[in-house]
Amino acid sequence: MTKKIIFLVLLSAATYSNTLFNSFIWDEVDIIKEDVYTKSAKYIPYLFSPTYWQKDFPVTTDETRIYRPLWILTFLMDYKLWGFNPLGWHLTNIILYIICAVTLYLFLFFIFKNNFVPFLSTIIFIVYPAHVEAVAWMKNRSNILCCIFCLLSFIFFVKNANPPPNNPLISKYPSILISVLCFMLALLSKEVAVALPIILVLYVYLFVNDKKNLYFYTIPYFIIALLFSLFMLKNKALSEAALGISPFASFRALGEYTKIMLFPFWLCIERILDFSVSIVISFFIFGCLIYFYKAKAKDKLFFLLWFLVSLMPVLNVSFVSSRPIAEHRLFIPSVGFCVVLGIYAGKLWHQQYFKIIFYAVISIMCIFSFNRNFVWKDTLSLWQNALKQGCETERVYTNLAVGFEEKNMLDKAMASYTLALKYSANPKSISKIYTNIAILYEKSNQLKESVEYLKKAFMENPDYLFAHKLLARIYEKQGLYKDALVELQNILAKNKNDFDAYNTIGVIYAKEGDLENAKKFYEKALEVFPDFKECLVNLGMLHYWQKKYDLAIDCFKKARDIDKNYLDALNKLAITYDTIGEKEKAVKIFKDITYKFLDYIPAHFNLVEIYTKDKKYFEALAELKLILSIEPENKTAIKKELEIKEILKNEQR
Repeated sequence: MTKKIIFLVLLSAATYSNTLFNSFIWDEVDIIKEDVYTKSAKYIPYLFSPTYWQKDFPVTTDETRIYRPLWILTFLMDYKLWGFNPLGWHLTNIILYIICAVTLYLFLFFIFKNNFVPFLSTIIFIVYPAHVEAVAWMKNRSNILCCIFCLLSFIFFVKNANPPPNNPLISKYPSILISVLCFMLALLSKEVAVALPIILVLYVYLFVNDKKNLYFYTIPYFIIALLFSLFMLKNKALSEAALGISPFASFRALGEYTKIMLFPFWLCIERILDFSVSIVISFFIFGCLIYFYKAKAKDKLFFLLWFLVSLMPVLNVSFVSSRPIAEHRLFIPSVGFCVVLGIYAGKLWHQQYFKIIFYAVISIMCIFSFNRNFVWKDTLSLWQNALKQGCETERVYTNLAVGFEEKNMLDKAMASYTLALKYSANPKSISKIYTNIAILYEKSNQLKESVEYLKKAFMENPDYLFAHKLLARIYEKQGLYKDALVELQNILAKNKNDFDAYNTIGVIYAKEGDLENAKKFYEKALEVFPDFKECLVNLGMLHYWQKKYDLAIDCFKKARDIDKNYLDALNKLAITYDTIGEKEKAVKIFKDITYKFLDYIPAHFNLVEIYTKDKKYFEALAELKLILSIEPENKTAIKKELEIKEILKNEQR
């Protein structure tokens, strides 16, 4: 068994090793980088609060609300371990996938009481191309976590079903408690775990002799699933639409998911559905069920039912209308499908040439999955691939534009947004596209055009708060402070806890010279969100201007403690030390910055100023040389270099 587990670990790692070099993509940027509450352990209780998921989770919309606190906790852990280095985040996904594969193998060992079919089934599961979206896309680790805990829950339930004859009660109750706990953790990872109690009942019905007692032990699972669903409904993490089933739509969705499992070599982030084909394939699945039932093939029947039952939570395509079909939703259902294939592989194993065929197919799937990982390299490559496959939709062109924007290809981004508008009929989507176009104009310093597009956005969706924030920012840049304040006050009227709005109001008052009001709004922002590092720096600068240097240093240190690589805070802390005469501390901080972040120009210039004041001209010239190696056309550095060289010439005379 040990050798088999080592092989499974190596196969999992090899299949997804190239994802280590992928970047953050699509909405991962919002979820991972922009979520301020996943940067400090003190916010862990808040991450379990429904308020966080309703208001502060970065991608919450009226159509899509979730509650997955255990999943989001792994992001906090990754941030503490890796910062914003995507390699570390991808490594976590690979490790979780390895754990999932090993857990699946052990789970199947408990079911089949041998190594053979579990080993073949797990190999198929590991290399199955349909899993790429769940592993290469970091945010989809919720599927992997949920699968791990569902399998662990099942393992301990099976142990409970077959306790040792000597001490049945002693072994039974701890097992059932651990199983229930794992089920709860699965629910906190992803809500699709609600299907597990039904799967447990099917297992008891098909495989357990003492059915009466085991049915009784499934009751806690159903109670927990019911309470969890009621909790989700109460806190609007689950809409009433999720409970309404459209049989025809669900039947078509089942066919589409089955098609992906049967033909896993046509994969795409965006799917244009062929419902006629999907319906035919749905009949195929139900035909297999009838065949397995009549043939009394309990193992194949159970795992095909696993596939169907675990798909049930995502078959209501009206509930997941933002993306009706998504490959990552197949992760847990695919367990059943892969095991059915593994059972057939086990039966055919000793047939002539079958081993060669099996290893050839596994190799092809492994290579295909490995190559598919490259598609997930970055946002641009992902959506270019979707476009190549003929998927021309509003989402494809919008995200293609985001990819171009990330590469600073603003003209191509603008063209993609224009195409996205042609495919969009939803006012909220159109409003977002107009806002994104406004951002492009802002980046090009075409503020007038940016304002025009924001006004178009408001015509489609007057309540789009992000667009109002952007308009306030542009008004601030234009010096239209009164207009900016009106926008920001409107934002606060709708969300009194918008700490970013408080901070921006503080910035405007500071620019107008009203430092008391600026201080008041900075403090309001920090009252709502104490770890707002940008606001701490703003408040620190306000104290600096008022010559309250101790208070300024305290603010800069707090910002530094929140993010040890926050260069603006470090730079201003060093400037303050220099101002109060603690030059050694200032120089040390500036040197630390330039050592870790060679291309951070402000720290180099600050060292130049200190060296020049101390008449350390050669040290100053060395810093200027570094600046010019980074920015050869930097006029300030060129001018300063000439001035110092002139001073040295005069001294030599």
